[in-house]
Amino acid sequence: MQQSPLAATLSVVPAVPVAGMALILGIDRFMSECRALTNLVGNACATIVVARWDNALEKDVLDEVLNKPKSS
Repeated sequence: MQQSPLAATLSVVPAVPVAGMALILGIDRFMSECRALTNLVGNACATIVVARWDNALEKDVLDEVLNKPKSS
């Protein structure tokens, strides 16, 4: 498992109590998941914006894919 930058920073600072560090690391793990979701949504939106800007967006295909019912 890769060590987060927050964990590396906190390990150098001696004034942070262990209980406080555990609380911060627990929150950082949750926030890491939120950052990943934000990156995914941002990349998807940017892809559509750039495709539309370059006149490469096939709106019919986009509508078909987005309106397709879920497969079971």
